[in-house]
Amino acid sequence: MKVEICTVDISKHGLDDQYTFYDDESVIHIYDRNNYRLDIKEEITIEDISDIRKERILEACKPEYLLQIKALFDKSK
Repeated sequence: MKVEICTVDISKHGLDDQYTFYDDESVIHIYDRNNYRLDIKEEITIEDISDIRKERILEACKPEYLLQIKALFDKSK
Protein backbone atom coordinates (compact mmCIF):
# COMPACT_ATOMS: atom_id res chain seq x y z
CA MET A 1 0.00 0.00 0.00
CA LYS A 2 1.39 3.38 -0.97
CA VAL A 3 2.04 5.98 1.68
CA GLU A 4 1.77 9.72 1.02
CA ILE A 5 5.01 11.66 1.46
CA CYS A 6 3.67 15.18 0.93
CA THR A 7 1.68 17.54 -1.29
CA VAL A 8 3.40 20.49 -2.92
CA ASP A 9 1.39 23.42 -4.26
CA ILE A 10 2.94 25.42 -7.11
CA SER A 11 -0.26 27.21 -8.10
CA LYS A 12 -0.08 30.60 -9.73
CA HIS A 13 -2.42 33.12 -11.38
CA GLY A 14 -5.39 31.67 -9.50
CA LEU A 15 -5.08 28.24 -11.13
CA ASP A 16 -4.41 25.19 -8.95
CA ASP A 17 -1.30 23.11 -9.58
CA GLN A 18 -0.64 20.53 -6.84
CA TYR A 19 1.50 17.42 -6.76
CA THR A 20 1.07 14.67 -4.16
CA PHE A 21 4.06 12.33 -3.91
CA TYR A 22 3.94 8.74 -2.66
CA ASP A 23 6.63 6.37 -1.43
CA ASP A 24 6.09 4.02 -4.42
CA GLU A 25 7.21 6.89 -6.71
CA SER A 26 3.70 7.57 -7.98
CA VAL A 27 2.36 11.11 -8.18
CA ILE A 28 -1.17 12.54 -8.21
CA HIS A 29 -1.36 15.83 -10.10
CA ILE A 30 -4.41 18.03 -9.46
CA TYR A 31 -4.61 21.16 -11.56
CA ASP A 32 -6.83 23.67 -13.32
CA ARG A 33 -6.31 23.86 -17.08
CA ASN A 34 -8.15 27.19 -17.21
CA ASN A 35 -11.02 28.97 -15.44
CA TYR A 36 -13.54 26.61 -17.05
CA ARG A 37 -11.70 23.30 -16.61
CA LEU A 38 -11.01 22.98 -12.90
CA ASP A 39 -9.77 20.24 -10.57
CA ILE A 40 -8.38 17.86 -13.17
CA LYS A 41 -6.84 14.85 -11.42
CA GLU A 42 -4.39 12.45 -13.00
CA GLU A 43 -1.87 9.90 -11.83
CA ILE A 44 1.52 10.55 -13.38
CA THR A 45 5.10 9.37 -12.98
CA ILE A 46 8.00 11.52 -11.87
CA GLU A 47 9.37 11.30 -15.42
CA ASP A 48 6.23 13.13 -16.63
CA ILE A 49 7.16 16.24 -14.61
CA SER A 50 9.20 18.77 -16.59
CA ASP A 51 12.53 20.01 -15.26
CA ILE A 52 11.10 23.51 -14.82
CA ARG A 53 8.23 22.17 -12.71
CA LYS A 54 10.63 20.03 -10.69
CA GLU A 55 12.60 23.18 -9.84
CA ARG A 56 9.40 24.97 -8.78
CA ILE A 57 8.35 21.95 -6.69
CA LEU A 58 11.70 21.91 -4.89
CA GLU A 59 11.46 25.66 -4.21
CA ALA A 60 7.93 25.27 -2.76
CA CYS A 61 8.58 22.03 -0.86
CA LYS A 62 8.58 22.15 2.94
CA PRO A 63 12.11 21.62 4.30
CA GLU A 64 11.18 18.42 6.15
CA TYR A 65 10.26 16.71 2.84
CA LEU A 66 12.89 18.25 0.58
CA LEU A 67 15.43 15.40 0.80
CA GLN A 68 12.79 12.75 0.07
CA ILE A 69 11.49 14.62 -2.97
CA LYS A 70 15.02 15.25 -4.25
CA ALA A 71 15.75 11.53 -3.89
CA LEU A 72 12.65 10.65 -5.93
CA PHE A 73 13.70 13.11 -8.64
CA ASP A 74 17.25 11.70 -8.69
CA LYS A 75 15.96 8.12 -9.07
CA SER A 76 14.04 9.11 -12.19
CA LYS A 77 17.12 10.42 -14.06
